Amino acid sequence: MSEDEPVPHRLITLAFSHYNEKARWALDRYAVPYREEPHMPFVSSLAVALATRGRGGTADRASSRYSTPVLILNDRRVLTDSTDILRFAGRRDSSFLPSGEVTELVAHYGDRLGPYTRLLAYWHLGRHRGMIEQLAADNVGRRDLAPGLCLTPEEGFGAILPDRASLDEEAQSLIREVRTHPAGQFALRVYAEERRRVLP
Repeated sequence: MSEDEPVPHRLITLAFSHYNEKARWALDRYAVPYREEPHMPFVSSLAVALATRGRGGTADRASSRYSTPVLILNDRRVLTDSTDILRFAGRRDSSFLPSGEVTELVAHYGDRLGPYTRLLAYWHLGRHRGMIEQLAADNVGRRDLAPGLCLTPEEGFGAILPDRASLDEEAQSLIREVRTHPAGQFALRVYAEERRRVLP
C-alpha cells in the first residue's frame, strides 16, 4: 500500500450472512477501503469479542451483542450494525437513504424478514450433510471449522465433547492451533474467568 492510499478499515463478518453482505455492498459501492476478516458461526462472535475488547455492540431483536458485521474504523471507532455501516459508507450521498420512510423500511425488513431468512438458510444447511463444512472450506479455511477449542466440563463447557486424546492427529493439530490463536486464548480466558464462576 502506498503512502497516498487510505488505511483500510477492518470488517469482521460471518462469511455468508446477508446482514454482512449488506455492509460489504455499501462499502464496495462507495469504494470505502476495508479488509474483511470472514468467520463461521460462533467463531465470528469470538472475533467480535476480541476486536471490541469484550464490549461487543448492542443486542436487538435480530442479533446479540457479538453479532456481525462489525466495522472497526481506522480511527478506532467501532460500528456494530449493518445499517450503521451502510450509513457510514453512504454518508456523503443524500440519495442513499433519501427519507425517513426508506430508513424505516430498512429497519423493518432487517428486524422482521432478516432473522427468518437466517433460520431458513440454517434449516436447509442442516439437512445436507457436509454443506456447513464446505461453506467453511470455501469461505474461511480450516481455522473456523469444527468446535475447535474442544472445551471440557472442567474448563466450564456445558456439554461433553470427545476426549482430545481420542481424536486423530489432524483434529488434535487443529484444536492446538485454535487454542493458541488469540481468539482461542480469549475464549479460554472467558470460560475460565466467567463461565466456571457461575457453574455449581
